[in-house]
Amino acid sequence: WSFVRGGWTPTEALRAGTIVPARSLGMDRDIGSLEPGKLADLIVLNADPSVDIANSDKIDQVMLGGRLYDARTMNEVETGTYRRAPYWWEGGASGGSQSPGRAGSFGDGSGD
Repeated sequence: WSFVRGGWTPTEALRAGTIVPARSLGMDRDIGSLEPGKLADLIVLNADPSVDIANSDKIDQVMLGGRLYDARTMNEVETGTYRRAPYWWEGGASGGSQSPGRAGSFGDGSGD
């Protein structure tokens, strides 16, 4: 958004975050734009960011590794049936018990 505030068009700002860095890294044959044969993790927006760059926050779906997810729930749609477990703040399991590898756990089961 800062690029647009600085005078760039929304399209120029979008390119600055996609094809331009891919080209700079020598990876534009594989990433940076939507073309046949390229790798394509992407987001699906419900508004046009080339009209208003703030629309880049209006994410409807996410495609990662060829699987499509609902952005609000991160449940898989269309490409499969994966449903993630709810986080504690969504009414999932309480954060009362620690498991090895979680923040606050030293792997000895103490949770300290």
